[in-house]
Amino acid sequence: MLTIRFDAKDLSRTCLSTTADPFLETMLGAELLRHRAAGLVFRPWRLGLRGLLDRRVQPLARLIPRHRRGLDLPTLVGPVTDIAEGRQRLGGVPRPDLRRELVSLTGSGCGRPLSRLCDPQGMREELGQAITVFHGMAIEPHWARIQHLMAADRAARLRVMGRFGVGRLLTSLCPAWIRWREPVLEVGTPSDHDGQLHLDGRGILLVPSVFVGEKPYLAVNLVDETARPQLVYPVLRDLADAGAVWSARTDRKLGDLLGRTRCAVLHAAAHGHGTREIARRLEGSAATVSQHLAVLRAAGLLTARRDGARVEHLLTTAGEALLES
Repeated sequence: MLTIRFDAKDLSRTCLSTTADPFLETMLGAELLRHRAAGLVFRPWRLGLRGLLDRRVQPLARLIPRHRRGLDLPTLVGPVTDIAEGRQRLGGVPRPDLRRELVSLTGSGCGRPLSRLCDPQGMREELGQAITVFHGMAIEPHWARIQHLMAADRAARLRVMGRFGVGRLLTSLCPAWIRWREPVLEVGTPSDHDGQLHLDGRGILLVPSVFVGEKPYLAVNLVDETARPQLVYPVLRDLADAGAVWSARTDRKLGDLLGRTRCAVLHAAAHGHGTREIARRLEGSAATVSQHLAVLRAAGLLTARRDGARVEHLLTTAGEALLES
């Protein structure tokens, strides 16, 4: 059991994350898939990925230990708004910061794949490509619904905090694994290790997550001791939540109808991207993506909007209805 001690200043500085972080969710999703310990609520998601993941994601898989959390790259990278920003920041993480994280994982069984991250830039570029591919296949198709679930959770938590205070908010986060016994927060984490943390006036950032799994976990910045720790807690609680998020059956049928690549292009266009950005997200060529976009436009599922020299692809009403069906 991990115990986190609060004082009055910590309580006043405790707050909820305002946005969903795609880099964090991607890394957590990769760990969840690698550990093979996801609960029933993740079964549709796992089934939807059968046969899709290929050797392009191997650099990411090799980075993750089988039975415990790996390198805390999301904390090193920091909060981002899209996966491309996370990939760019990953390339800029200083080597001493990576080494400090590696030291914290001594005995984790990660071995050489992790240590290579401190070598020349090629390894990080390879890892960045793997993260981008995995995000495009496993996370992005569900991203709009994930954001909706997190926004609903955040609104509910804010109502609790506004009406009853921070103590009640902490109590409500994840009753099975988080207990508030003022002035101490007890957290059952995936590693199940005992430890104590004094916040020393920093407060704590509460981060909702789908792919954290059933248990919360605490992320502490080992590089910046003044940084606010983050408590990542689960928002996917039951089969009703799962039904609102996963569209594995619909996506498989859509993939059978359109083809997997064209289906992925349609999902990417839901975020209003240009041709080159879609090609980069799918790790494909711009020429091939252009052909798929032309077919989708001819079918009335996409439209194009020019902004100067850039052409942005957008879903039509029919395209939106197809994805939301």
